[in-house]
Amino acid sequence: MRRVLIRQARTSILTIRPVRFSTKIFDPLAESIADTDHIDYRSRTQMMNQAIEHPDYDVLIVGGGATGAGALLSASRKGLRTLLIDAHDFAGGTSSKSTKLLHGGLRYLENAFKLKNKNRREDFHLVNEAINERNILLNNIPYLSEQVGMIIPLTNIFEAVYYYCGCMLYHQIANITKNGPLSLISSASARMYPFQVDAPRIIGRETLRSMVPSLSKKFKYGVLLYDGQTDDSAMVIDSILTATSMKDPAVKSNEALNYTKLINFIKNAQDKITGAKILDTVSGKEFVVNCKVAINAAGIFADQLKTLANPEAVTRLAFAKGDHITLNNSQEEVLPHKLRNVGVFIPKTPDGRVMFVLPWLNSVIAGTTDKIVPSPQIHPYADDNSVNEILGNVKQYFPQSNMQVVSKWSGIRPLVQDIKAPKENIHNKNINDGPSLPNIQTKDLKRVHVIDVDEKTDLISIYGGKLTIFRIMGEDAVDQALTLMHQNKQISLQFYTEARAKSTENLHFIGDFRPKLSAPSNEKVLINSVLTRFASRHSYIQFLTQYLEETYPFVDEDIIQHLAKRYGHRAVLILNEMVTDKKKAVRLHEGSPYTRAEIEHLAKNEFVVYPIDLLIRRLRVSFLEANLSKKLLAHVIDVFAELNGWTKEQRDQEYKKHYELLEQMEF
Repeated sequence: MRRVLIRQARTSILTIRPVRFSTKIFDPLAESIADTDHIDYRSRTQMMNQAIEHPDYDVLIVGGGATGAGALLSASRKGLRTLLIDAHDFAGGTSSKSTKLLHGGLRYLENAFKLKNKNRREDFHLVNEAINERNILLNNIPYLSEQVGMIIPLTNIFEAVYYYCGCMLYHQIANITKNGPLSLISSASARMYPFQVDAPRIIGRETLRSMVPSLSKKFKYGVLLYDGQTDDSAMVIDSILTATSMKDPAVKSNEALNYTKLINFIKNAQDKITGAKILDTVSGKEFVVNCKVAINAAGIFADQLKTLANPEAVTRLAFAKGDHITLNNSQEEVLPHKLRNVGVFIPKTPDGRVMFVLPWLNSVIAGTTDKIVPSPQIHPYADDNSVNEILGNVKQYFPQSNMQVVSKWSGIRPLVQDIKAPKENIHNKNINDGPSLPNIQTKDLKRVHVIDVDEKTDLISIYGGKLTIFRIMGEDAVDQALTLMHQNKQISLQFYTEARAKSTENLHFIGDFRPKLSAPSNEKVLINSVLTRFASRHSYIQFLTQYLEETYPFVDEDIIQHLAKRYGHRAVLILNEMVTDKKKAVRLHEGSPYTRAEIEHLAKNEFVVYPIDLLIRRLRVSFLEANLSKKLLAHVIDVFAELNGWTKEQRDQEYKKHYELLEQMEF
């Protein structure tokens, strides 16, 4: 039966590209969807016990957002025994509250060509690096990342030509810098990263009207630009799972603990960090771990962590708040359903910022770039004034649309100020005092990342950066850690050289069913062949979902689609639970794709400690529709109560506490 299903799936792929597959070669790839032997989920309790019983680590990473996840992934790839800790949930801060884009930032490329810009080289580097990283992520985690189109609405042909030229350079920049100018007429980048985004194009009035009927009639032209999009917190979780739960000789299995707080660093007589005292905030127990080097990946709290290690250390961060809303689009009030992956890019709001109106997980989100705030917060919320400001800007482009806000959220970004100034010229300041420059603007602050080594304690701090470049940020920090360990004679020259050569650039994440990095030599030929490189990300997802639909015919198509695009081929673990117990396949709420089987899977296997972790950062329901998350809360509480043996009183307390938190995301 399975061979028939595979043959049917293969036929659908053949309609996309004219390549003939032999069953002998192609069947192993399809069979790998059902093969989950490389996944070894470990519970938080198991990892906690491992850290307590075997406390000697090479690297301690503090901060479980995107940056910390990237560092853990790189350290695991380089064979370093590593512990990642976070005082809150993984991706609990900024890393779950982004605009969900994998992009280089078109405005930075524009800035690079301004005559008065003294940082044009920095701007160009940032765009180039981020576009290259976008391409890597589209290929390494294709079930979670995809291309998204953004229409730039314009009023005349001259604007259209101007933006088109800029967008075309933006589209080709990583290809040109990596392969030379002649790559514009070659397929060098396509061979390196087969899952590409489409090239930009100018669209006229009729096409613009057909694509976005609700757009203001004053716009006569548009430029359609493509970039990448992902589920930010899911990408963080899957990065950590790849480093902790994927059985692959090329990736050392390590430990990661959320809701685990650093109390203080432990230092030797030379004041160098040699370990840390840590608190498990769930159980209240304290324990100690040893490390050769510590990495500060605390994001907006990086200055606080640095001054904890060294009170005399210079701080560098400014804090910028970005607000977002989710709009009801059930009746195509904003974007037509036929354009599932095309939104609108507003290049300049009245106050000079940019704004995005984008499709995301069958919803529409709108948000702006950042505004300076005085201090960091783990859970900032978008106030009503910010929401109304976003609505007002969006309505200028969609004047006839009846807009209803169904959710709101806000994130604070860490931006580096004065990175080129000598350290002695950067004033020490209390982190609660806000930026040193009173009139500082986010456009004057960059998203470049800085690896800072504190000379007194050897603490490695990762400053700045952005979601798109989290992988290379983590790799740069770990390479610096290797350098320190080698200088301190804690690792051999051979280990240092071999570890530095290992990269996560070609590492498929845990949900990708294609052959992994450590495949035998005969399989590596398969990895590099066109047989494993589907014609597009669309054909990859089509193959995966059709296989799952044929294998689990009793499960509705939208549930299959949801699971495939969130978990990749790990979806079979959830679907197999539905086979065992059909009641687990029943929807928790009419019209939503969430089932009890998925809730149980997340609660057991993906670092979920509290129900709020699941609703906000795993399922993302609170970001999509705050009211729906409140309706699902009772079902989630029931699962947690059964798994943890809660009494009715405990159940009622948890429900009340989490209900109040979810209400803060409503408008």
